[in-house]
Amino acid sequence: MYTGYIPEYLPTSDIAQALGVPPGDPLLLESLAQGYAMELEYARILQQENEVKLLNARKQRPKKYKCPHCQVGFSNNGQLKGHIRIHTGERPFKCDDKNCGKTFTRNEELTRHKRIHSGVRPYPCQTCGKKFGRRDHLKKHTRTHYIQAERMMPVFVPF
Repeated sequence: MYTGYIPEYLPTSDIAQALGVPPGDPLLLESLAQGYAMELEYARILQQENEVKLLNARKQRPKKYKCPHCQVGFSNNGQLKGHIRIHTGERPFKCDDKNCGKTFTRNEELTRHKRIHSGVRPYPCQTCGKKFGRRDHLKKHTRTHYIQAERMMPVFVPF
């Protein structure tokens, strides 16, 4: 019976034995091996995200720069200046594409937007190779592999 334990590596016959499946069906065994690989990749990504969250939590600096409009605090003056643009409506970063002209409050938003026009997709999926222009879109896509793997995993009934 499947216990939820995901081994680093198991030969396919060991996978079948661990799940209580009679060995011999190569398609079933290959499907199980692929499912394990996808689960391991998803677990690795979740672990990286948790490590980043922990690092960010430790790096919290005092928020000594306060917004005069809403009193939200920031750890540096640059963040405050960017935030104040929300209140003032200032959008100094303009897309230079001749058919666009969109404006943004932050330069990084403009940089991300320009990828739409250039077609640059710097974030590839490690599972299927599909590329994305934004990291958060890759993260959302990666979850689809995990969901697909769950749907493909056969349900075993003990004999």
